[in-house]
Amino acid sequence: MLMTSKTSGMNSSPVNQYDAIERIIFETGIRITKLESDIDADKLSVILSSGKVLYFKLSAYRSLRETEQARLINYEFIADGPGAHWPELDDDLSFKGFLEEELKLAIGGTTKYAMAA
Repeated sequence: MLMTSKTSGMNSSPVNQYDAIERIIFETGIRITKLESDIDADKLSVILSSGKVLYFKLSAYRSLRETEQARLINYEFIADGPGAHWPELDDDLSFKGFLEEELKLAIGGTTKYAMAA
């Protein structure tokens, strides 16, 4: 969310209200470029513009696990890649959410979403 403050009745420069993960996303410009799903392997692959691939369990996302493959491939990007939307499922997933789960896994925490590469 971009906030502005008022000084002497006039808008001043925008004040950045992003958290640390949002700043990384917007400063690096990394976006989701493709999603691949494999129901049999219980895997959602998130391909990034950096070339990195993140892996998540489809079964962890209720609306994704309860649908067929043909509906999983019908997604669209939100705002050029910081998120994905499945119109038929009325569901959204964000790059920020994916990164939060990856970070939990990277620091040795537990997550029901992320998969080790």
